[in-house]
Amino acid sequence: MRTGERDRAQGFAYLFLLMAVGVLAGTTAWGVQAGAALARQGAEAQLLAVGEQFRAAFDSYEKSTPLGQHTAPRTLEELLRDPRYPQPMRHLRKLFDDPLTGQANWGLVRDPQGNITGIYSLASGKPIKQVGFATEQAHFQNSETYAAWVFRGMSNMRANSAPPPQPLPLGQMPAVH
Repeated sequence: MRTGERDRAQGFAYLFLLMAVGVLAGTTAWGVQAGAALARQGAEAQLLAVGEQFRAAFDSYEKSTPLGQHTAPRTLEELLRDPRYPQPMRHLRKLFDDPLTGQANWGLVRDPQGNITGIYSLASGKPIKQVGFATEQAHFQNSETYAAWVFRGMSNMRANSAPPPQPLPLGQMPAVH
């Protein structure tokens, strides 16, 4: 083999090696991205499950309200041990961490009296899951942020689910019944 042919063969081997490294790097990057998406989908599923436990706890707290007492807790800790009763009453077994942030910090929805009526994740980003929710979570469809996934008791969901009033055309008076 002459030197020119050997140089040309080594050049092709080098080019092939560069292409192989490029394909390997691209495949690795794709795998990391796919793995991150799968992890986030798992965290979202966990958030939905944890949120349902909070929703059930808000329902339990409201249903067991003694006459004349507030129907929603002032703190999340009151779901662990209800101070309205002398004997321990638990609506939630533990305060869960937010699966998306890994912290026990939650966004809180409060009523005008300052009682907590719901929670939501403080995680940033748009949810991957957009459809296929359970009936009590149907309002989560097509959410732009995780903060739109608010978990509240069923009576608070009904109270907050009425559509906003539509403005009347200019000059038209509302109908009086």
